[in-house]
Amino acid sequence: MTRHIARRAHPGAPGFTLIELLIVVAIIAILAAVAYPAYRDFVDRARRAEAQAALYDFANALERYAARNPNSGYQGAESSTGVKSAPIASVFFSSVPLDGGTAYYNLTITPTNISGGYTGGYTIEAAPTGVMTGDACGTLSLTHAGVQSDGSGGTCWD
Repeated sequence: MTRHIARRAHPGAPGFTLIELLIVVAIIAILAAVAYPAYRDFVDRARRAEAQAALYDFANALERYAARNPNSGYQGAESSTGVKSAPIASVFFSSVPLDGGTAYYNLTITPTNISGGYTGGYTIEAAPTGVMTGDACGTLSLTHAGVQSDGSGGTCWD
């Protein structure tokens, strides 16, 4: 019967020591701890910019709607008459992204009664939902007069 004796690696043999592997893992963890929050911030800013662009597109769609309906103006563009609600599908989309992916902002319109009729104005909003819930900028809004606001006191509009 023969015995097998485990061989010891010779000094200088190819391979990594446990310490070297732990150092590499620590470096990767530090890089990830710095890079991931920066990446999330970039993604959130991109989504916010997309919502802002959607609000401007929504405003343009409302102007086209009001031009085609001069007697009612903006009234009728909302799914529930005279209150804050989603836009009707023929006017504009109800969420961002506009291509129908998972929503991260919901769009609403509130026609405003100026001088006795609905021909005067509106406020449109993009409320964060899904992955954007809890965003520091909160709900983004745009009025018929071009006034922009958000939940942070106006610092989120670029």
